[in-house]
Amino acid sequence: VQRIVDDKGITSSNNFESEGNEEFGLAAYIQEKERCPKCKSPMTLQKSKKGAAYLRCSNKSCGNMEYLMKETVNQYIYNNNVTCPEDHGNLKAGLSKYGIYIRCEMGHFLKPEEI
Repeated sequence: VQRIVDDKGITSSNNFESEGNEEFGLAAYIQEKERCPKCKSPMTLQKSKKGAAYLRCSNKSCGNMEYLMKETVNQYIYNNNVTCPEDHGNLKAGLSKYGIYIRCEMGHFLKPEEI
């Protein structure tokens, strides 16, 4: 995984998975907790070409896709005491017309792969 640090000092990656296909952060939580409603295989966190996060079944023959729900992200943030990587503020997920976003109490926004 290539780590990217922008001009604000926010570290992000270009992929939800690490080099050894081990998942971390929100992606690992999704794979552990979310199951495909059709085949009961673990769901994986994916990113569309436009940058929107969604869930996809890990069973290639199933191929089921689901929306990433803000409740799932908020549950991950709460259960794992996740704070903002920039200023350690509290985080809360929300839903806009563009998809899931994560907002820090200090006012800035994060992407799902940044937590």
